[in-house]
Amino acid sequence: MDLSNTMFTVKDFAAKLNERTSEIVDIGKMPTSCTDLQRMGHKLSGFFSVKGSNKMEMIYCDFYPNENEIQTRIGYVDVKSAPVHFYVTRDTTFKLTNTPIPFDLVRMNEGNAMDLASGKFTAPRPGIYYFSFTGHALSRTL
Repeated sequence: MDLSNTMFTVKDFAAKLNERTSEIVDIGKMPTSCTDLQRMGHKLSGFFSVKGSNKMEMIYCDFYPNENEIQTRIGYVDVKSAPVHFYVTRDTTFKLTNTPIPFDLVRMNEGNAMDLASGKFTAPRPGIYYFSFTGHALSRTL
């Protein structure tokens, strides 16, 4: 088996990944805009749920706007009459696989559907739920 290009491929992948991501920064609140998400370390454009004035809002963030606006508001996230949304963080390493991730800090747990200690979300009623996850992986040099 020829592994001569493997090291180059891993280094190339790591370099490309580092260009598109950055260190997570705690801004001390749930994000309310693309600017907040960018300050937190997001670099990849996409759809995000952020905290609006009284509801969760869906926005599109273009982190490479070329002369366009960085943020486009899509609308409110349908959270029914009893809102359910959470924002939890973990600031320590977690190495287990096939296991729910327990979290260290809850910033918001509207509807109490997220169990911080177990890392499990329990849907309070049938419906469609949207989840967004951000994580960083540490790659050690071979």
